[in-house]
Amino acid sequence: MNAGKYAPEILETGALVTRPLPPVNRVFAVGLSVMAFIDAASRLDRLDIHPIRPLHTDSAASGDDAVCPEAEVSPEINPADIAGKTPSEIDAIARAAGLIPKGKNPAEGRGSYIDPVTGNQRILIHTNPKTGDAHAHVNNPAEERLDINGNVVDNDAPDAHLPLTLP
Repeated sequence: MNAGKYAPEILETGALVTRPLPPVNRVFAVGLSVMAFIDAASRLDRLDIHPIRPLHTDSAASGDDAVCPEAEVSPEINPADIAGKTPSEIDAIARAAGLIPKGKNPAEGRGSYIDPVTGNQRILIHTNPKTGDAHAHVNNPAEERLDINGNVVDNDAPDAHLPLTLP
């Protein structure tokens, strides 16, 4: 018997609920559960509700929308656009790309910017007004450090340090 078993159901509002299954044999109950899940999934599609969205994938990054049409793609950050800029100019570039500011005050050179898709740091700004040292780091979506030409370099490589202009 099937006492205490439940089947998922999605209401027209998009809410997911479970309903108790009537007492039936187990094979029939499994069939009902599978059918209820398929029905629920088809309702989500009709309601344009997508509770599970894939994050960044290689197929999405290469533009292959047939494989994963709903995948979000990380913002494109060109290190050459960051080099030589002031922290406030970088702030405008980062926010326009959809990056999330993090830290004490990224717009003044004390913080970083996070990729909304991967959650990885994409831009890190180091400034020291006392010494005049100011540089930034740009990372790809996989959080690998980039040089000014967009090539992956070691984190401590001199090419990983992009010069900034202090206001």
